[in-house]
Amino acid sequence: EEQAANPRLQKPHLILLGLNLPRRGGTEVLRMIRSTFELSDVIVAILSSSPSDAVQQRLTQACVTADAYFEKPGTFEDYMKFGRELREWYADQLERRPPQ
Repeated sequence: EEQAANPRLQKPHLILLGLNLPRRGGTEVLRMIRSTFELSDVIVAILSSSPSDAVQQRLTQACVTADAYFEKPGTFEDYMKFGRELREWYADQLERRPPQ
């Protein structure tokens, strides 16, 4: 929200987005990101405890897309593994994108 309202703020490289947010739904936030010119090419990954098919259904119903879905880790060890997987996935995403 803050970035959309003030595009002079530094653009994020990656957004990890939950779908169950307190003030706005994650799909609404994702729609705002994708429709804001300055943010539309930011890499967005969904982090959720919901099953992937349920997440995909919510995104499809909202007519928005994310770059990836990750299941929210349950233990400290799982968070450490997630961090390594996220780092590898993000590096792969950067290699696939054209230089800006």
